[in-house]
Amino acid sequence: MQWNARDSFAVNVKSVVAARAIGVGHEQLVRFCAILGAPKPVHHKTFTAIGKKVHTAAMKAAAENLARARELTAAEAGSTNVAVMDGASSHKFCPDGDTSWCKHKRAQALGEPAPPHTPILTPSQGKPMLPVYKRLTEEKLLQRHSGFEEVLQELGVLPSKELLSLSKDANKRRISSMTAKVTAEARAHRRSAAKKARLEEAARRDCEGPTYGAGSF
Repeated sequence: MQWNARDSFAVNVKSVVAARAIGVGHEQLVRFCAILGAPKPVHHKTFTAIGKKVHTAAMKAAAENLARARELTAAEAGSTNVAVMDGASSHKFCPDGDTSWCKHKRAQALGEPAPPHTPILTPSQGKPMLPVYKRLTEEKLLQRHSGFEEVLQELGVLPSKELLSLSKDANKRRISSMTAKVTAEARAHRRSAAKKARLEEAARRDCEGPTYGAGSF
């Protein structure tokens, strides 16, 4: 049988479809083409081995990540206390003990009076935010995210250590900058910078006159 070079692509496509249909891998497909004297299937691969690896990784991730749903309790604790006032707060999701990150549970374990509740958001702000917290604390969402992470780990597709280190450093700088912005010193600096910019703008306008501005001359 004589094969034309122009038929190479079509032959490869059809052979891959046939290989997938009968469940054989790329090596068997190469051998099959060699027996028939057909061109080697270089254009396409059956990806049988990769598919099996993905399937195995997904099954393993699903089995190992069911227990991670307990990690939702901290987020649930935040969602129940983020915008409530004294007398309406609930700390049933917060961890117990004198080393708890929850100051109410920590005070209770140490036998001290409960500190006043300091909500992060006002009730008017917290009401539209509550559905977001509930969505982010769904057990199915955590399982799906954790499972996908395990699949990437099994496949060896993970961020590099350098990228993780840079991300952590950037996050620290972001938190530090955000914390500094709420201080009185930072507010005074912003007001001073804005005032200086206004004075400079007024001085330029006075010096240049009616021609000042983009496209004004």
